[in-house]
Amino acid sequence: MALFCPEAGELFEMAAGRYSQNSRPNLGVLLSGHAGDPIRVDRAKRDPVIVTNPALTIVACCQNSVIQGLSSNREFRGRGLLGRFLYAIPDSPLGDRDARSVAVTPEVAGAYDHFVRKLLETPISDRVVPLDAAARERWFKFSEEIEPRLAEGGDLGQIGDWAGKLCGAVARIAGILNAAEWADRSDPFGESIEDIAMERAIRLGHYFIDHAKIAFEMMGVDDEVEMARRVLNWVREERLGEFSRRDLYQQFKGGSVKKVADLEDPLALLVDHQCLRLKRPTEPKRKTGGRPSMIYEVNPGVLGR
Repeated sequence: MALFCPEAGELFEMAAGRYSQNSRPNLGVLLSGHAGDPIRVDRAKRDPVIVTNPALTIVACCQNSVIQGLSSNREFRGRGLLGRFLYAIPDSPLGDRDARSVAVTPEVAGAYDHFVRKLLETPISDRVVPLDAAARERWFKFSEEIEPRLAEGGDLGQIGDWAGKLCGAVARIAGILNAAEWADRSDPFGESIEDIAMERAIRLGHYFIDHAKIAFEMMGVDDEVEMARRVLNWVREERLGEFSRRDLYQQFKGGSVKKVADLEDPLALLVDHQCLRLKRPTEPKRKTGGRPSMIYEVNPGVLGR
């Protein structure tokens, strides 16, 4: 299935749980459809819906305000939805549009129509299309370029949930471009994916890197991720098995942390990624009273245990 949304705000509102009874995000179909994992939806008093081999493509056009609002739902990023999209944030053409622009010619429109129909008529199969030797070597070099940039301190470290999927996305794009190149053949996918298709896919990959950085900055998640990294570094340096939110605030207060609530999103991100687990609130002091502080347990894997 291909889902094209000229106004994607409603798509994300539905994914966030607008029509669910408990208003919880309903991301299972989107995540499984993208990954190709089997989908089963059990329904009361009716047969279940089962999709054994899903393949979902989403193209969403949206205003910048929609992108900026995506970070308001922590599960979108925590469960990997935002890391699955390839982002393009083009410059606005307003102020530089040509009122006398020429329409697409019938010849170009007809060629495009023929091209798309040929691809749609290609039989679907489970056949694996390999890379040829040159394409494989080019992909390995691209992967080796990207990998160190994912490390802490690298320029992609703060968007590792997105950038970690980039090399796989580039390989799939190369397959699509290769099929597009040979759309008129009886088998557009041919025997293997050629080097020229991989070269073009990698050029697109570099384009998407620059635009993903802009998109995630618009979402306002960079500060949240950076704070989460600072918390993890503190936990590792102090070798903490658990800590209270009050102690954390005392450690980081000042600068961007002006109140305890400023730590809620970074802590929620670490809980979503299973680095921490909320344990229980401490008892308030008898003399001073006040609200109890929350206790977080540290995943032993964070400390290398």
